[in-house]
Amino acid sequence: MIVTGDHETGGFSPTYALKDLSTLSSSNRFYSGDEQVRMLGRIRKSFGASARELGRKPTAEALDAILAGNFPGFTLDPDLRALILARKSSERNFSYTPESALGMMVARQTGFYWGTSGHTSEPVMVGAIGPGAKLFHGYQDNTDFGKNLHRLIQGR
Repeated sequence: MIVTGDHETGGFSPTYALKDLSTLSSSNRFYSGDEQVRMLGRIRKSFGASARELGRKPTAEALDAILAGNFPGFTLDPDLRALILARKSSERNFSYTPESALGMMVARQTGFYWGTSGHTSEPVMVGAIGPGAKLFHGYQDNTDFGKNLHRLIQGR
């Protein structure tokens, strides 16, 4: 029996991001580093708690106070600000406004994205009992899991 954490269910992971929308060129990318991790460490309130504080009819003043007091160093882009104040979604998988908009603010400025239903690049936790169990223990790269499973099926 093999038990594994599923990288398919989402995760919080760094990736490169565009500095702006002027071009998709690699010269317009930034990569997450120490400064972006420090930015994450300065966040004082969850997206959910922020949404509850804003309530059903958020005001610009309340939003500004939440940002200033709980997301130091972050700037809310005008498109995300408009979505939060109007309580509107910008796309089909953007369902929890303002939580999603605040998450996009963080992602755009740090390169750390929260994926809720897609693959991540994170290692998966694996454990097993029975024949071949030694192939499945601890954290493994998700591609190593597949290789080990194939190896077990092949009897090697």
